Amino acid sequence: MLTPFLGGRELSNRELTGQINATALTSLVFLEKIDLSNNQLYGSIPVTMGNLPSLKELDLSRNFFSGSIPPSLGNLSSLQFLRLSRNFLNGSIPSFLGNLPFLKYLSLWCNMLSGQIPKELGNLSNLRVMNLAFNELTGQLPPELGRLGSLYALELSSNNLSGDLQGNCSHFTSDQLGWFGVGGNRLTGQIPRFIANWTQLYYLSLSGNDFEGELPLELLFNMSNLEYLYVSDVRSSAGFPFPKYANMTGITFLMIRNCSISGEIPPYIGDWSSLTYL
Repeated sequence: MLTPFLGGRELSNRELTGQINATALTSLVFLEKIDLSNNQLYGSIPVTMGNLPSLKELDLSRNFFSGSIPPSLGNLSSLQFLRLSRNFLNGSIPSFLGNLPFLKYLSLWCNMLSGQIPKELGNLSNLRVMNLAFNELTGQLPPELGRLGSLYALELSSNNLSGDLQGNCSHFTSDQLGWFGVGGNRLTGQIPRFIANWTQLYYLSLSGNDFEGELPLELLFNMSNLEYLYVSDVRSSAGFPFPKYANMTGITFLMIRNCSISGEIPPYIGDWSSLTYL
């Protein structure tokens, strides 16, 4: 059994193994940070971790934890950073995570979480990063996520999400959104033109879905801050030419695959000095 050392040293990358001693956590009421990432810990996340009222950061990522996310974590009213990625957690994403008023960073990627994204996550008014990629999530994107006015990065790639973006993302109010990833899902409908209003966007992944209809390349290519653009598998009865003009002089990675694009590659691409992948 593992009893965490709490004298200020980092406990990540220490090849620690075993389970966390749940009893040892009960009296640590002033503890502000637990970082046990990148070890070989296993078993369930102790319920007693929810009894740490001063905890601001919890990082259990890159271990072998299994089971569900304990409801007691909803009691961590001071929590700002929650990293549980790269484990074997299952079950649904608990709605009580939406009750953490100071949460800024939520990383649950690369687990076996299923079910729908709870609408309560839209209550996290201070959230900057949400990464739920590489799970088994289903259903539509809850429109309540549009209330996340401080959101900088939303990463939902490689799940089984469905529905269209037009109705579920049109209410996004964040003017700071720089990362939007929904690749590798089952999203349908058209790629919405309002994406071009996310003027701070530098990473956009829409590839590997079931989009159809118009491909708004003219708008996407004029997003001056965009550095990474992934679009693929857009079904259409008509072809799309490359835009005649593009502002993306800082583009680094451009993938437009299986989108019925026709015509010549325009010469202005030769002016994209930062381009490393086409």
